[in-house]
This record gives sequence, C-alpha cells and structure tokens, in this order.
Amino acid sequence: MRSIPPATNAHYAELRSLGRSASNRRKAGRFLVEGPVLVDELMASPIEVSYLVGSAELLEVHAASGVDLFDAHLGKFRDSMSTQSPQPLAAVANIPEAAPLTAGGALALVEMSDPGNAGTMIRTAEAAGMSGVVFVGECVDTWNPKLVRASAGAVFRQPISRVSEDELFNAAAGPVLATVIDAGQSYLDAALTDAVLCMGNEAHGLPQSFVDRCSGSITIPLAGPTESLNVAAAAAVLVFAALEQRRSSTLAAEQATRQ
Repeated sequence: MRSIPPATNAHYAELRSLGRSASNRRKAGRFLVEGPVLVDELMASPIEVSYLVGSAELLEVHAASGVDLFDAHLGKFRDSMSTQSPQPLAAVANIPEAAPLTAGGALALVEMSDPGNAGTMIRTAEAAGMSGVVFVGECVDTWNPKLVRASAGAVFRQPISRVSEDELFNAAAGPVLATVIDAGQSYLDAALTDAVLCMGNEAHGLPQSFVDRCSGSITIPLAGPTESLNVAAAAAVLVFAALEQRRSSTLAAEQATRQ
C-alpha cells in the first residue's frame, strides 16, 4: 500500500460543493460519486477520475490505479456528504462531454425533473440495450448525486445527450413517438425498434405542442382502475418491448439466412 496523505479542508469543501449544487458542478466541471460500489463502477468506466477520498481500507482497493488518494477524517467526511450515513469512500470525477444524439432506438426524457426517476430510467435503458438516453429541454442535472445512485452506475456508461426540443426533431433519424396516457396507439402494435421513445414530466406529461410534433403517439393499455403508471415504470415497459422487437427481427433475419 502506497503512502496516502490526509484529505485537506479544500477536499472536504469540494465534496460538499459538488454534492449540493448543479451550478457548482457545472462551474467546476466535476461531479461527486459516493460509496464503494459506485466508485468501483466509475473506476471501471472511461470517465476521468480526479481523486478519491475515504478510509484507508477502502482506498487500498484502488492503490494501483494511479488516481490520487486521500485519507479521510471520518467526521469531516460525513459532514461533507449528501447522504445521512455515507460509506467512507467518495470520488471526484471530471464531467464528460455530452454524447451526440443517437440515430434511433433511444429513450428521451422531456422536461424530467426528478433525479430518482431519471436515474432509474437510465439504468433501465441500458438494461434494455437502448442506444442512448436523451434529455430534452430543462431536465435534472445528469450528475445529480441522487440520479447517479439511482442509475446504479449506468450513467457512467450509457450515452447521454442533452438537446433542445427543436434539436431533437431536427436531428432524429427515426420516428419520434410520444407516450400518452390514452388515445395513442397501443405500444404492442407500434414499431418501436428504431424509435425515439419520449417520456414526459412526472407531473404534467408531454405538452400537447410536443405531442403534435411527434411521428405518432403510443399508450400502455391498463387492465385495472389505476389512471397511469409511474413514468419510470412506463419507460421500462416500452424499452423492453423495443428490445423484444429487435430480438424478433434478428431471429427472423437469421432464420431467413438459413433457409
């Protein structure tokens, strides 16, 4: 184990600053990752890590990484974190450039404000093999600590774009489909494979003006009296339906080749 210097007050101040303010993150060009599991995910990703702060035991895992390590005073560390009972390891990483808008097969979050929902949807999009996630308009900060935690590390790997509404419609190569509570085509009958699947704000859904610009609208038919699904649950239904369509297309192509 290499010699590890103690964390300074400047380190704790930066941890506190990055964890509490999107404007601070944008100004610094850095973000905070908390806990050994997420730090492991970060360290395995292409994102550039500036330094780690934590207990000697948890830092030892990353001793050969070449990243700067700083031994934490546990009391000061806890006071700097955004969670109530943090595990004693955190990373400060450089914010990567936003990914370009993907050609199709993407999940679009329109005016999405809740970091928990957004992070869950990024994680689900990755699990379903979507080509990317698109934040449209005024959305939650990509590097909000709650979003990072809810994504379970997917935010480090999944291509994420940030565009305006006009940029989305001008650049999208495939169909752009609006998800609406009712009056849309059943998602079971819609062509989802190469579509940009658009989910609206948690409280208000998609504005009608946005829906009117889309190639079409889709609905998830519900069997019970529940009015609607949570937006993250609805996204999961749609992206896995798109995955099933892609798998079916691949299987059909393979069968045609063998004949």
